[in-house]
Formats: sequence, structure tokens, C-alpha cells
Amino acid sequence: MPRPTTANRGYPQPHPDNTLMTDVERLKQALEMIDQDINLLDNQNSESALAQNEKLRRIRLNSLLGENLFVI
Repeated sequence: MPRPTTANRGYPQPHPDNTLMTDVERLKQALEMIDQDINLLDNQNSESALAQNEKLRRIRLNSLLGENLFVI
């Protein structure tokens, strides 16, 4: 049974020589892998956004106070 995958992330792909049942399972696995990758990226983006917002908050406070009291 051929087991082709995508070039970058290695997601399973269907193949004309595979049975429909085999390819359905491969596509199911690919969708689960994609879902996990998107969830990981969403979590990383959320953490990055929180850190960026905190940095901007400190910059604004330093600017309002006219001093560098908060480390950026």
C-alpha cells in the first residue's frame, strides 16, 4: 500500500492504488494532524499576543509617567 505524505508537514495523502477504506483512514489521520497543528499555532499566537499587550502596557505606563519604571 503506497503511503504518500505532504512535503512540508508529512500529512498522509490518498493514493490511487489504495482502497477507499485505506484512504478514508489516511484522510482522517491528516485532518486530526492538521487540527492539532492549528490548535498549537492558536495557543502560541494567544501567548504571543498576551506578551505583546503586556509590553505595550508597560510602554504606555512609562510614557504617561515620564520615567522608565517598568522594564520593557
